Amino acid sequence: MTVPIKWSWLLGILCLLQMTTHGLHAYGAEKPATPVVLTNAERSWLQDHPVITLAPDPYFKPIEYFDQKGNYQGAAADIVRLLEKRIGITITIARLKNWDEAITKFKNREVDLLGAMVKTPTREKFALFTNTIVSIPGGIFTRSDNIAPLTLDGLRGKKVAVVSNYTAHDVLRKDYPEMILDVVPDVATGLAKASLGMVDAFVENMANATFYCREAGITNLRLAGKTDFVYRWRIGIRQDWPELQGILNKGLASISEQERQQFMERYIYIEGMGWRPSKLFIAGIVTALFGVSLLFVIYWNYTLRKRVRGRTASLQLELGERQRAETALRDLTGQLEATVNDRTSALEEKVVEHTAAEAAARASELKFREVFENVADPIYVSDMSGKIITANDQACLELGYTHAEILTKGIVDLDVIDNAPEKIAAAFQNFANTDLQTFETLHRRKDGTIFPVEVRACVIDFDGRQAVLGIARNITERKNAEQALRQANLVVENSPIVLFRWQAIDGWPVDMVSQNVGQFGYTQEELLSGTVPFVSLIHPDDLARVEREVQEYSASGTERFQQEYRLLTKNGEVRWVDDRTMVERDEQGRIAFYQGIFIDITERKLAEAALQSSLAEKEFLLKEVHHRVKNNLQIISSLLHLQSRKSQNPEVHDILQETMHRVRSMALLHETLYRSGNFAKVDFSQYVKGICTYLARSYGSGAENIRLRQDIAEVAMDIDKAIPAGLIISELVTNAFKHAFPAQSNGEIVVELAPHGTNHLILRVSDNGIGFPAETHWQRTETLGLSLVQNLSRQLDGQMSLASEQGSVFELVFPVQANCEKVN
Repeated sequence: MTVPIKWSWLLGILCLLQMTTHGLHAYGAEKPATPVVLTNAERSWLQDHPVITLAPDPYFKPIEYFDQKGNYQGAAADIVRLLEKRIGITITIARLKNWDEAITKFKNREVDLLGAMVKTPTREKFALFTNTIVSIPGGIFTRSDNIAPLTLDGLRGKKVAVVSNYTAHDVLRKDYPEMILDVVPDVATGLAKASLGMVDAFVENMANATFYCREAGITNLRLAGKTDFVYRWRIGIRQDWPELQGILNKGLASISEQERQQFMERYIYIEGMGWRPSKLFIAGIVTALFGVSLLFVIYWNYTLRKRVRGRTASLQLELGERQRAETALRDLTGQLEATVNDRTSALEEKVVEHTAAEAAARASELKFREVFENVADPIYVSDMSGKIITANDQACLELGYTHAEILTKGIVDLDVIDNAPEKIAAAFQNFANTDLQTFETLHRRKDGTIFPVEVRACVIDFDGRQAVLGIARNITERKNAEQALRQANLVVENSPIVLFRWQAIDGWPVDMVSQNVGQFGYTQEELLSGTVPFVSLIHPDDLARVEREVQEYSASGTERFQQEYRLLTKNGEVRWVDDRTMVERDEQGRIAFYQGIFIDITERKLAEAALQSSLAEKEFLLKEVHHRVKNNLQIISSLLHLQSRKSQNPEVHDILQETMHRVRSMALLHETLYRSGNFAKVDFSQYVKGICTYLARSYGSGAENIRLRQDIAEVAMDIDKAIPAGLIISELVTNAFKHAFPAQSNGEIVVELAPHGTNHLILRVSDNGIGFPAETHWQRTETLGLSLVQNLSRQLDGQMSLASEQGSVFELVFPVQANCEKVN
């Protein structure tokens, strides 16, 4: 009783020590959350980026995944939700098909964040990373019958399963090239392959592996060793958003170790896969057993000696008689031993054979049962009449029957096509004549719904009788995909858009082209076989330009580009195409293919050419119209000038001169339009300079001491604004020349035009002459010139004002269109 008491005392101390340590650790971990303080620049950045999208791995249990209701769950998901609360942001979760699609959309910047991912040199090329959110050791998982401990170095040359684009895939591919990597789509597939012995080992983090083992009910795997790298999961961030990296790191810093531990304990269970006694424990057990055995031997030896001494005397008396009997028995024993040895040898041979057969049968049955229950597809075993003998759990789940219900059914109850006994008998006869048959049919569920399956069937020996084993894979998704592909191909082939994929080498060999390339006279076979290289289709005059543009786009890192060039059809006809190309790169980032579409735009090109020709013709006609209008107005101006010279009446002479100035102002506008070549807008600065030059020359003989200065903003103005504005300037400058400087005194007239507010201009005509008479109200004057100024102001929707303190200042503010822009 001494040994058990000591062991109980020792175990009690160890338990107490563990509880104390755990309590201290929990006490030390408790601290309040660190507040998140963001800078003004960080808050401004968040306001400018209100939508932040995160794409998690949909099947990365228990770190992150989507539950049956489509909710984002897992340790990483809890940390992301806590980050939203701490920082005050909203992160949109995007549910994608798998991790590969998430990485592709992230590289294309269709999503902004990636869920839990480990930072590796490969991933640092296209992503930034936060600080660690979850840290888990990696493990090497093998079948339970492999009891030897393993390291990554010990797996060189062996077949190892890894999940595509996961951390183990990146690390082992780079650091252990001698390994034969079997890349699987998800953790469940990797564990299944290891469980069935299809690979030597499966490498993944302990959290995922142990979680999926429990979920799938896999019990024949063990943790054979740990990796030399630890999974430190972080959040992946777009490389062009370094500001978000700092913001998220601040949020992570506010999450205490106790909070992270709570998230870990909620989802993650890092345990060994089955307990094995340590060497120290085994040594202790052996030592204890040896001590007990030694005491027992000593006690037994003492008892025997005592009994031997008592019996020695009596035995010596019997010894004589026994020696005589032994001599007789010795001869008989020799004969019996010979007979027994002969019969024992024969019996041992039979026992060995029987034992080996039983062991092989048990191993075979065990392996069959493991495969039978762990495979993801429904499996049925029926007798030769078609009655179901057994089925795995997946078959029951697929059809909606319980195990007891399905054993009452036959193949005729499940198969929609082979639904008669004679059809089943004919099919089973074919199975017996071949090793394995694969075919497609339709199965019916318990609720009556029908779905397509691919069946692989063969005849096996089951419990000493012939039976048919069938594996029925649900191919609904594949059928839907094939139908969608057929419809998509039909749409493409019936459209004018040609799909292509060229190799990124000299000559651009064709890797893929759609069948509707026949619209150009060529067949798919001619292009795919290289009989007709694609470069031979490009017009010789365009080939050098197209090759140069492709090289320039590729060198600049552009992922998509567009070109227009001419193709030669098989019969020599020239066709214009619009080419939209996307660059496809390999794992090293080098351009491997050019893929995209091109469409025949010949009709559009012909229409554009016709339109350009029509526009050129109309432009020529419009230019000729302006030229002729200008000439006609000059003729009218000349006639008025001649008439004014013949008139002896000064009042009539002045009226004709003013009218001539007005006609000349309009002629100058048409001359400006004719010379500029722009018939929609006029260069108003040039137009005003022409008017002022003309007026200064007209009054030159009587106004040598008057200076006319212009300060006109360079704007392009519509004709319907330019004509009244020019006439207003002409009237006000003429008025200043005639009335502001009596007796030929010195003076200055200034014409100004400048922007006023957003969509207004201010026109100012001022002089430093005698000023406008105080007793005369300019808006009520009956003179034609000022009346014309008022009417023209209203035509411009403007407001005219007059100031007459030191000379006269006329100001007109009028609106212009938003497209009244500066002249280049």
